[in-house]
Formats: sequence, C-alpha cells, structure tokens
Amino acid sequence: MGKRKQIILFIVEGVSEEEALGLGLTRIFADKEVRIEVTYGDVTTSSGANSGNIKAKIGNIVRRFAGQTYKPKDFLKVIHVMDTDGAYLSDQYVFSNSKREKTYYTDNGIETADKKSICIRNHNKASVMNTLWSMHTVWRTIPYEVYYMSSNLDHVLYDTPNLSDDEKYKKAEWFCRQYAEVPQKFLDFFQQNDFAILGDYNETWKFITHDMNSVRRHSNFGVFLHNMTHHTA
Repeated sequence: MGKRKQIILFIVEGVSEEEALGLGLTRIFADKEVRIEVTYGDVTTSSGANSGNIKAKIGNIVRRFAGQTYKPKDFLKVIHVMDTDGAYLSDQYVFSNSKREKTYYTDNGIETADKKSICIRNHNKASVMNTLWSMHTVWRTIPYEVYYMSSNLDHVLYDTPNLSDDEKYKKAEWFCRQYAEVPQKFLDFFQQNDFAILGDYNETWKFITHDMNSVRRHSNFGVFLHNMTHHTA
C-alpha cells in the first residue's frame, strides 16, 4: 500500500470557484491530494465574523472537512481564496444609488442602495482580511495562506465583476474548458496577466490595501502557484 498523498485543501466561497479552479489545480498538483471546501458564502462577513474569531472559524472549517478521517499531519497546506469586494476602499468611494438592487463594483468604487451597511461591511471585512493574511497556521500546525481575487473571482477570471449566479457558473465552466487540461496555460494565466501581483506574499497584501486597488482587477494567487511549482519542481 502506497504512502497517502498529502492534502492541499482549498477553501473557496462558491461552486463557481470550485468549477473554475478545481480541475486545473488537481492537474498541477497531481502528486498531492487536492481537495476543495466550499463555504457557500463569504466567511469574512457571515455569522458574526470579526478579527477576534475568524481564526477559530477557519479552524472549524478545516476540522469539519477532516472529520474522523484526517489529522493535521495529513495536510500540506490550507489555501484560502477570497474576494476583496473592494473592502479597503475609503468610504468616499462607496456611492449611494437607489437603483442598484445588488452591490455593483466598478473601477472607480462601489454603487449600492445602502451605503451605510456597505461601509460597515467593508471596515469589518478589511479588519478580518488583515488578520487572515497575518496568520501562518490553522488547526494548530497546518500551514495556512490566503490569496485574493479583486474585486472578485469573476473580475479576475473574466474581467466582469457583476455577474448573476447563472452567469458565474457558465463562465466557470468555460474557464475550466479553456485552462484546466493544460497546467502551464493555467499557471500562465495567473502569473503572466496584467492583473497578477507577484513577489513577496506580505507585500502583495499591502498592495491591495492601498487606494482603489481592492476594487480593481488584481490577484496574488500566482504567488502561491509560483512558490509551490518552483518548490516542488
């Protein structure tokens, strides 16, 4: 009986993220056990999440996945992929627009029918994200890293940040068909596009907190892919 492969657990917000990224990651890390845990919502803003309890919440997600089957030593890494949702914007770039039924993202800010609630959300989410990118482990010993899609996954993958749920899944299927079967094509997409913020992990996070960056098209996911593929090459 062969040695069990170490797990790379990816935490994502929705099934469209799983559809878009899952197969490509499985191909790239064929020597590992790639698993996707979908949280069905933004863990940084749901269930009373704040900077004081978010580490425990992430730990609970990992433990629920592990169940009675896995121990911390079975994990190579936990990789958390999240949307920035423009959370680092100054309140002045959150614009009231009573015609917007859903929060609407542009390169120049956020339009919403309820400015106050979005500003409160942004302040809390920014604080939670700051805590997450300063975390190094989860469930005691498992290495943990968090990477952003700005303003969201759809923005990075398709340059269209305001999709309906149906459109999200159709686009995710398209992305999977385009990129999943050829690992180098998948890697190049995240490392060689103009949106790719590469380099030191902490510096890429500092970048996204500045000015309008958290509502514009940026991702540091290529940092993870570069570090892992070069380290394991």
